[in-house]
Amino acid sequence: RGQFEGEDQFFVILSDCDDANPIVVEDSATCAVTIEARKAVGFAAALAQKMDRAVNIDAVIEGNSAWKEQFLTALRPVPGDDDDALEATVADWSIHFIALPWKIFFAFIPP
Repeated sequence: RGQFEGEDQFFVILSDCDDANPIVVEDSATCAVTIEARKAVGFAAALAQKMDRAVNIDAVIEGNSAWKEQFLTALRPVPGDDDDALEATVADWSIHFIALPWKIFFAFIPP
């Protein structure tokens, strides 16, 4: 946990170790785990903790990386990594340049 992050909570499902027939214990199968943050010291730390409670920073970071990948994919002539672009044919490049404005336009749609 970072120093500016607020508290987080997740759930653990308790079951038997037998992989063949897992049996969940009634009324005590789920355990809630809460990770509490230290009290914020200073205005900046308190503001950062409040922002962390309002916005899930981890989801924002994951969304930004997916959006970045959309733009990188739009700029490649064929799906895949940069090595596949080296093997692209003339037809692949022709279709890529014809479709490039549309690819970039649709890359602006969030994932």
